[in-house]
Amino acid sequence: MSARCWHSQVQSAHRGCGLPPVFICHRALGAIEGKRTIDIDKFVPKDEIDELYLNNPYYIAPDGEVGQQAFAVIREAIRKEGMVAIGKVAFTSREHIIALEARGKGLLGITLRYP
Repeated sequence: MSARCWHSQVQSAHRGCGLPPVFICHRALGAIEGKRTIDIDKFVPKDEIDELYLNNPYYIAPDGEVGQQAFAVIREAIRKEGMVAIGKVAFTSREHIIALEARGKGLLGITLRYP
């Protein structure tokens, strides 16, 4: 993330994905320990995630050149295998469990409810 909110990039990447826009400011993403990453723990088939666990959707796209290639490799691997990545992300002052699936030129991240 750069030192600004990525409102314009999300808005342009969002078109055609069918979800209402959600804007996450760099101050919210990375509020814990200065992290601005998503740590992927494992990959699972999408149908193994019960809908009861699905919480809030977010459209995720890389900010600028840094990390774009790694982002694309992960996105295309998820798309090719038909899997969902399960990981951890920090925003809104706490860590969340998130499911990532390929969506357009970005990723659809859905926070998951867990005990």
